[in-house]
Amino acid sequence: MVKDNQTTMEGQLDRRTNNFDLLRLLAAWFVLFSHCYPLSGQPVLDPFARYTGIDTLGGIGVSIFFVLSGYLVTNSLERSSSVYSFARKRAFRIFPALAVLTVYCAFWLGPIITTLPLETYLKHPHTFAYLWNVSAWKIQYALPGVFATNPLPGVVNGSLWSLPYEINCYLALTALWVLPIPRRVAVTGAVIVLGFILYSMPRYRLQILMKNTLV
Repeated sequence: MVKDNQTTMEGQLDRRTNNFDLLRLLAAWFVLFSHCYPLSGQPVLDPFARYTGIDTLGGIGVSIFFVLSGYLVTNSLERSSSVYSFARKRAFRIFPALAVLTVYCAFWLGPIITTLPLETYLKHPHTFAYLWNVSAWKIQYALPGVFATNPLPGVVNGSLWSLPYEINCYLALTALWVLPIPRRVAVTGAVIVLGFILYSMPRYRLQILMKNTLV
């Protein structure tokens, strides 16, 4: 098992001896600053993307979050008594809040903000299709008549785009953990899988949200 012959990460995760909170704050600022441009209707990307051509600050912030999350989630798996226990903790961390948020947006926020008559909104197939967001696997961004006049129209909770990638990372990590292979091989495999997942993540995500928006 990969779990054999390992060193614990407990000491490294002590908030008094690392700067994880500072890195999270910095990453969050990157995302907020970068998203101000498309969300306010600016026709250009943030200055970092324009002058470096590498990625947006938001993309860099998301990458920081993924790296930190990978480290912390691996520690959670290391401390779990079983894969089932780990999966249960991940599920309880994501799905209850996601379910509440999805129902709130579909049946409270939506009816208040929609430009459609309430009966039309409630009978619209996209309203109930939005509930599939609870799965965290296939994300729908649009609710009928909601935010239709925004600079980035028809997008409700665009930040949910990362959930399918997170689930894929959890599955990949679990698979590598249970396979009877040396840790070095497992780490190499994890890097390859993570690299593939990150490579498949569209650059400048907010620019292409409309391609996934139902109208």
